[in-house]
Amino acid sequence: MAPIERVLDYPRDQVTQDTFYNCGPASTQTIIRAATGELIGEAQLAREMGTTANGTDHIGLLANALNQHVPGGDYRVVTIPNDPPSREQVNALWENLIGSIDAGHGVAANIIAPPSNYPRPSYVASQALNYGGGTVYHYIALMGYAVDSRGGRHIWWADSGFAPYGCWVTLEQTASLIAGKGYAFSNAPSKGMEINSMSESIMRDNQVQLRGPELSGWEVNSLVNAMSQRNGDRGTMVEIAASDLAITRDNQVQFRGPGLEGWDVKQLVEAANKRGGRATMVEMVAVCLQEIKALRAEVQALKGA
Repeated sequence: MAPIERVLDYPRDQVTQDTFYNCGPASTQTIIRAATGELIGEAQLAREMGTTANGTDHIGLLANALNQHVPGGDYRVVTIPNDPPSREQVNALWENLIGSIDAGHGVAANIIAPPSNYPRPSYVASQALNYGGGTVYHYIALMGYAVDSRGGRHIWWADSGFAPYGCWVTLEQTASLIAGKGYAFSNAPSKGMEINSMSESIMRDNQVQLRGPELSGWEVNSLVNAMSQRNGDRGTMVEIAASDLAITRDNQVQFRGPGLEGWDVKQLVEAANKRGGRATMVEMVAVCLQEIKALRAEVQALKGA
């Protein structure tokens, strides 16, 4: 698969924090400036969040400041109280991050980084963030996401406290560092990815092919009729109908399953049956696999008779 990458455009001249305890205000400053173009001083943000030499008390204070300064940001807080985080929590972080970035808004995260789990560079990054001095309690700004050619998921960190002040880190490690704390993401509507018309058309068609018109599954008879109308054995599923903008990650989930870890065939068959015969393409394949398995069992039984 082709890599997917999106990083918000943010000025790099003001990423670093002014004091050793201002990581919360500095991360908030970066997110606000990327979203609005407005540079608000760390001192002002520190006053608004009650930041002291002991730091900023909790992620909710960053969310409050972001909602005050990012119009329509609709920032919400998610806590991950358990360590390690569950697969569901990791996937939720990914989805919330993508939605926030696609809306043009960075994500604020509170992390705990012991020496055994200092952030490691991933994806195209080669230089690690210069963490040190024992366990690090810190706030960072998550400003981008990427999926590599093997399906690995990565997050771009804007880190105010440690050189080189930016790095790709895997989704899984990022989630493990947030565990015990939380993050604030924007629930604002997506602004959509900037793609050319040809790419947009291809993605739309792919989504319709996978999930059917209106993305509600295919009617099997309509597929048969479409083939017969072409007077031969060649053809696509149906004549492409208009659809909503297809998002690349939705196509990827259709091909590779939730969490990109493969589909459960039984779940696909059950999903198709619940819709009274309407099914997505992957569900149809699953039904076929189940029927083939049953036929093989019958053949083996006949051979043994």
